[in-house]
Amino acid sequence: RLNYQHRLIEQNPSYVTHPSIPYAGNNLRIADFATKSAIWLLDVAKIVDLSCTLEGFE
Repeated sequence: RLNYQHRLIEQNPSYVTHPSIPYAGNNLRIADFATKSAIWLLDVAKIVDLSCTLEGFE
């Protein structure tokens, strides 16, 4: 159910993070709380630099 809800929200507007939030740069760290399946974090991983640290917490 949460994955389906994520996909619906993602379609409108069609971005993973708000455009005003920078997701490139040194020492960038992103945390996802109450992550369950980590669907949002997996989508973010597709657009951030490889040097970015992503952490999911349940």
